[in-house]
Amino acid sequence: MLTYLKIKNLPPHKKICDGRGLYLTKSSARYGKWTYRFTMYGRAREMGLGSYPEISLNDARLKREECRQMITQGIDPLEKKHENMRTKLKSENVKFRHVAELYMRDNQASWTEKSKHQWRATLHDYAYPHLDKKPLSKLDSVDVSCVLRPIWQTKTETASRIQQRLARIFSYAITKKMHKGPNPAAWQNNLENIFPSATTIKVITPMKSLDYQHMPNFFSELGKIKTVSSLALQFLILTASRTIEVTNCTADEFDQQRSLWTVPAARMKARKEHQVPLSRQSLKIIKTINHNHKYLFTGTNPEKPLCNNVMGKMMRTTFKDYKATVHGFRATFRNWAAETNNYDPYAVEFCLAHQIPNKSEAAYMRTNLLSKRKVIMQDWSDYVFQKKREINF
Repeated sequence: MLTYLKIKNLPPHKKICDGRGLYLTKSSARYGKWTYRFTMYGRAREMGLGSYPEISLNDARLKREECRQMITQGIDPLEKKHENMRTKLKSENVKFRHVAELYMRDNQASWTEKSKHQWRATLHDYAYPHLDKKPLSKLDSVDVSCVLRPIWQTKTETASRIQQRLARIFSYAITKKMHKGPNPAAWQNNLENIFPSATTIKVITPMKSLDYQHMPNFFSELGKIKTVSSLALQFLILTASRTIEVTNCTADEFDQQRSLWTVPAARMKARKEHQVPLSRQSLKIIKTINHNHKYLFTGTNPEKPLCNNVMGKMMRTTFKDYKATVHGFRATFRNWAAETNNYDPYAVEFCLAHQIPNKSEAAYMRTNLLSKRKVIMQDWSDYVFQKKREINF
């Protein structure tokens, strides 16, 4: 059985069973989701019971027992839940939270786990406390501005994203005939008359990056650490990749004969499949890893991918004196490519999986410049490895 201590110590993205079909899946260190699994008429079913810690362990157990009682009476708890929700939505007292949950349920199939968590966390922390004070039908732009005003100047990027999410949810509610009138969270001809444009006040704070001139020394020190986390960070640097692209990579994504790594669209920021040419040094890391598991880089559980936070923690502790971030290594690569060589700028951007900002140019660009990128990535690896050392683990 679960205890609050077990829940607290459960790592993110892990699922644990309390018994009798009740499960908790942690989405982050603080948040999670309750689910109840049952069988009805020979069919396996699963239903959500709410978010943790909003729904406590005791509350989740009570909900489970209610479901079990319905099953003994021949009632499908999931169908009953949907029926209750439909009835509630017909009521004049329906709250914003209920529509938001419906919107996320209908749209999150293509979202990453990170996006799901961000949506739920921002709505829980910023929107619900204000917007659930009134029925959905009574909400207007003044109510939305109460959500945004406290953070528009201090957390502009977060506020802008919340505004966009609220606009989508209200648009959904209007389409479903749950809200009448104009969209109270729309920017154009609405909130733009209340708040200054985010672009005029947003201060971009770039990720702290390492000067490329220090990279060979840093990489030499990194190579002395014989852990999977170190190998993952080395591989991330050599391929100029993002964290999630590396931590969740699987052995079947690599074509060692062609020295090519194909990252699925689902893990890419632009949602497009990305091919990464592998240098000799990158290939050596791959060959060093145990390929008996699904994921190339694993943590304490060999069946699960390496946690996204471990490389960042390494930079904040072991290499804190360098004052750099994991994502900042992409900027290090870009600066090196721009300042030390005369590479095709498009090829450099493609190495970083960036899209061509000019839509007209992008429409006529029918190549991924793979041959040019192979040269760049090998040159980058050779530069990083100026201090000769062996890769072993």
